[in-house]
Amino acid sequence: MESFKEDIKEVPHAALIAVEHISNYFKQEAICEYDFNGFIIFKWTFPYYDEPVQVHMFRTLNGGYAIGVADFGRDGKVAHKWSKRNNGHVKAVKRILNKTMNNTDE
Repeated sequence: MESFKEDIKEVPHAALIAVEHISNYFKQEAICEYDFNGFIIFKWTFPYYDEPVQVHMFRTLNGGYAIGVADFGRDGKVAHKWSKRNNGHVKAVKRILNKTMNNTDE
């Protein structure tokens, strides 16, 4: 049985616009990978005290999108510290995502 892999053509236009706006905000292009369900996840990577931290935009179970912060095998400790220190960035990209996904004019 073939496993499901979302095609970029299946990503809602508003989500792609949100990725573009978030990339502009962070001044870096997003990288795309698949999550364990086969959906495309968008990632932006930042150094934090020589540790990589990523901001993820991912599809939720109800078909919407959310923003999360992750680190690499550090049990979320580095991501949590980065999020606290950069809370303005996290809030800003959540606003960008929510505004873009709720704006049907784009």
